[in-house]
Amino acid sequence: MSNFKTTGQENDRGQLNDELHRTTAHNWEEYKQHSVWDDGTNTFFWRAHTLTVLFLMTCSLLYVAVFEEPNSDSNYNAKRGLIAVVCAFLLFGVIQTPDGPFKRPHPVVWRFVFCISILYELALIFILFQTVGDARKLMVQMESSLGKPLPEQSYGDDCTVYDPNHPDGAFHNVWDKIDCFVPSHFIGWYAKTLIMRDYWLCMVISIMFEVLEYTLEHQLPNFSECWWDHWIMDVLVCNGLGIYFGMMTLNYLKIKPYHWRGLWSIPGYRCVIDTFIPPSVFVAPSCRQCRKLGRQAWLLAAMLITELLIVVKFGSATVTKPLPRHMQLFWTWALLLLVIYTVWRFFIAKGRDATTTTTTRDKRACAGGNEHRSAFGESMGDGACSDGAADGATCSVRVKKLS
Repeated sequence: MSNFKTTGQENDRGQLNDELHRTTAHNWEEYKQHSVWDDGTNTFFWRAHTLTVLFLMTCSLLYVAVFEEPNSDSNYNAKRGLIAVVCAFLLFGVIQTPDGPFKRPHPVVWRFVFCISILYELALIFILFQTVGDARKLMVQMESSLGKPLPEQSYGDDCTVYDPNHPDGAFHNVWDKIDCFVPSHFIGWYAKTLIMRDYWLCMVISIMFEVLEYTLEHQLPNFSECWWDHWIMDVLVCNGLGIYFGMMTLNYLKIKPYHWRGLWSIPGYRCVIDTFIPPSVFVAPSCRQCRKLGRQAWLLAAMLITELLIVVKFGSATVTKPLPRHMQLFWTWALLLLVIYTVWRFFIAKGRDATTTTTTRDKRACAGGNEHRSAFGESMGDGACSDGAADGATCSVRVKKLS
């Protein structure tokens, strides 16, 4: 009986894990079927209002064309015209583009984000076709404070923590390191945690960011920081507190966390390419239903590629600086150990685990069968017991062969 109970518990756990992977943070199917009384307010805010928006846009353009006094400043007219084009595109996008998977707080928010991404990609493509000087002149036209060289600040020149003889105070060096990046680290990781919802993944990415700063500090001097600035102020204090309060917020709002370490066990994970969202948010389609790259994933890939091309074109003298010797050795050993761990974890150890699992199941099955036969033999006679013993001996031989 214990064998059957154990098997039943394992099946229940497996069904529960599958259900957790398939369910979303909000049951939208049940929400759609639930009857809700509407006084007209909810319906009003969830309609597109295409005619109303068209009327308001026409009135605005009519005012500019008929009633507004012309301006002879070409730069002023060019800026206003460009802003009008952007606003018209966004207005069209938020009412005409199809909805994505996100429904809250409102689909128009995510349509707006998608249209902003399109404009950003178009701006990147335009900048890619300019020279460095022309691109900087364009930025100055958009914002007069731009176009000036930024001072490079090195945070790793003096790593003294306590200096009692300094006139600005014993901990002056620590206070000098506290700038606008401290709250930006905290707020940024608080927001990232609300998106990724996993302690483990957030901490791994936080640590790897610091490793990346170590790697690129020969290219960007402001990446050069003291060891305590990297690991105490950044990883533990700023990033760590942001991650902690982010997870506490998720717990307070009763939002389901994600478990990215079990990503490969999520059904249909390899086919979740339709939108750039975590795969456990919705039930993924089967592989046969995925025939193309979704619009948000396509746009994301295009932006990353274009940004990389701009960096290579405008900053080739910076990105082509060779890595220092110690960083070359570090990444060589890191990649080598990663390959060794991958082979061991997913090929060698996985095969041994499968063999051990099969052996354990056979032993449990044999033990349960022998108990049943022994009980049956006591009630029917020694002949049945001898048959059970013979079957048990055969089963033990089979287990030995497997092990």
